[in-house]
Amino acid sequence: FDRLPETEVIVVDNGSSDRTAQVASSRGVQVITETKKGYGIATLTGLSKATGDILVTMDADGAHWPGDLPRLLKPVVTNLSMATLGVRIHSFPHGMKTRRFLGNVILARLFNLLYREHLSDVQCGYRAIHRGAMNKLQLSQEGMQFTTELLIELKEKKIPISPIRVRQMP
Repeated sequence: FDRLPETEVIVVDNGSSDRTAQVASSRGVQVITETKKGYGIATLTGLSKATGDILVTMDADGAHWPGDLPRLLKPVVTNLSMATLGVRIHSFPHGMKTRRFLGNVILARLFNLLYREHLSDVQCGYRAIHRGAMNKLQLSQEGMQFTTELLIELKEKKIPISPIRVRQMP
């Protein structure tokens, strides 16, 4: 598996001050403007417009390495998993601010304790989910809580999460 399947790309502009929306639009990418602020609402807006069988989320802040996409997709495309989660935290330092890193570690430990999981990075926005799994979820969080809500919903619906090691942008 080294080729990406046919791909639909959607960029959700949630009031960013950079030129992401303009650059994406100039390259033929569908850009959706979401005026209501929030990570969760922007993600939900993009997911609601997507038409594919496999849904991938990727933060547009340059933190995720697009070259890891085939690795992230492979378990879902080959039906080994219904959901994958990028794992950025392999060691310290890793490009994340100390406070954010510690918060992620604490959230991961709490999540793992409550849900008998072994995830080291529960806040990564780089993930792939089969539409069949996504359709079973009831997501409503409009802010950063969305990332945790997504994982909780997957676990409560008994949809296994496959962690996939991903790199930070060089």
